[in-house]
Amino acid sequence: FFFQAEDGIRDAQESRGLGDVYKRQVHGEYIKNMEKLASFLIRPTRNKYNPEELPKQAFALELDPSFIITRELFEVTTKRRLKMIGSIYLPPNTAGSKIPCVIYCHGSSGNQTEALKYIPDILPKGIALATFDFCGCGNSEGEYISLGHFESEDIDTVAQELLSKFPITCIGLWGRSMGAVSVLLCAARKPAYLRAICLDSPFSDLMKLCNDYFENYKVIQTLMGDFFLSNVRKKIVELAGFDLEHVSPIKVVEKIDVPAIFIPVSYTHLRAHETPEHLVCRLLLEKKK
Repeated sequence: FFFQAEDGIRDAQESRGLGDVYKRQVHGEYIKNMEKLASFLIRPTRNKYNPEELPKQAFALELDPSFIITRELFEVTTKRRLKMIGSIYLPPNTAGSKIPCVIYCHGSSGNQTEALKYIPDILPKGIALATFDFCGCGNSEGEYISLGHFESEDIDTVAQELLSKFPITCIGLWGRSMGAVSVLLCAARKPAYLRAICLDSPFSDLMKLCNDYFENYKVIQTLMGDFFLSNVRKKIVELAGFDLEHVSPIKVVEKIDVPAIFIPVSYTHLRAHETPEHLVCRLLLEKKK
């Protein structure tokens, strides 16, 4: 038999009480919000670009027309068999000599064009600048990002490619947001080529960041709790193959033994995460300068 729910929804199944109707509605909303949050984390806005928008293979600095920079494209294949594309910018007069290189690592919605504004600051110092699109970003392959988990391995893949094909002596890593977390996790493995790192707005622990961020939304607060986030974690493992708990720079930062420059957090939701407890990440790095 049937009954009329207060909100006008008719239940076609045998009634076991008014709560059953709402239970199914809440469950549907729960699944919807869980998938939305998982997508929010691992599939942010993807900013593709026309390769023609990148600088020409040879171009001059705007402030010094005699300073001719060379751009060379490169492609690498990650351990997950996904292709990433990037560019390396070389200062003039490098033939027959080796120079240091900075690898710039963009944020979660970024791409290699983020690094272009730093060319006038880096190249005149006789330092090469390399940058690339992480998997799931820009024009590289892949559907999802991992907020530093796989990206930290991909940085090493790029570094090895540059060292084998270009006149590079050593490498410094510069990352922003997701890129900064990736740099931290990569540096903790102590690669032999690494000489310094620059960190712009990294977070210290992804699970803590998620909890802090989700608390800003009433609908999520209602559904949230450890159980909800646990299911978001499982969904991300299913889709992207990594666990949120494994992205925790604060757990490995003590292993880093190269000089570090820490740029203060520049995003509202990350700034709220920067509590005295999690400033440990910054303090440990500053001791190593």
